[in-house]
Amino acid sequence: MSTTNKPHKLQKKRLKKEIRRERSAKYSISASPLYALKSIHRLAALLRMTVEEVRNVGENPTYRHFVDESVAGKVRKIQEPTGLTLTLHYRFLRLLDRIQRPEFLHSATKDRSHLSNSSQHIGVRAMAATDIASFYENTTTQHLKNFFLGLGWARDISTLMSTALTVEGHLATGSACSPLMSYFVHLKLFERIENLCDQAQVTMTLYVDDLTISGNHATKTLLHQIKGEFKRAGLRSHKDRFAPPGRPMVVTGATPSQDRLLLRNKHRKSICGLLRDLADGDASGRSALEGKLASALQTDPIGAAPLMASFKTTLSRLDEAAS
Repeated sequence: MSTTNKPHKLQKKRLKKEIRRERSAKYSISASPLYALKSIHRLAALLRMTVEEVRNVGENPTYRHFVDESVAGKVRKIQEPTGLTLTLHYRFLRLLDRIQRPEFLHSATKDRSHLSNSSQHIGVRAMAATDIASFYENTTTQHLKNFFLGLGWARDISTLMSTALTVEGHLATGSACSPLMSYFVHLKLFERIENLCDQAQVTMTLYVDDLTISGNHATKTLLHQIKGEFKRAGLRSHKDRFAPPGRPMVVTGATPSQDRLLLRNKHRKSICGLLRDLADGDASGRSALEGKLASALQTDPIGAAPLMASFKTTLSRLDEAAS
């Protein structure tokens, strides 16, 4: 940890602890203290900041800009809030997290994850999915302002907070607040899509920008209707996937089958490759291998068991050879 980044990382750690201490999803949005907010003094009190601090962030939010190339083949521009902006984002997230969310939302919600998202589609006959293109970048400052005005906020604090929570006119890709904010800002859109899915009697899940439907009537026609709703909201969806009955489809990192989640073939092949390297005496990938095995056991304990057994056998052989 560099000296330069240490205060920033310590600040993030402290702010995360504040959220973990809270009980999530306590009340409806209309019962939230954020509902019908008219005073910046009240807003500042909720954020446990001074009015001057809130104004300063709203007028001049600060971000650290960098590029993330950790995922092979992908380059992501990251805007991470810093200083008072970081504090405001986490404190606002704390308030958002207290608001109840629907069962279909599996991101940014305690006791739900990408695996709980996948699990909703176990045992189904057909699946379809689409991703919202550049979801954060296409969720604009104006989107946020309209959301706050829809909550009954005064216009001046709607403008101030929509600016405080965005960068270059859109949600920040590196803000802890953005995953939940992106859902609430487009709340009415997702309610319309949920209504379409209820009418078609299909299961719908949402994990940040990844929307999946499954069931007898999870058709390309229904997916086209959903894509139309995104278009009407000023968003675009892409990377459409459709799996007819009997054909597997990856859903947020796992493959739902008739009775359980299965490891992705890509995940299994990566583990097998690292196991071969380790068996050949190359231990440089051991840390990555252990991480992938832990993830595999969480996703598919049955399918991961032989891989874990192979790992333990390989370690035993290496220990014997070294002794």
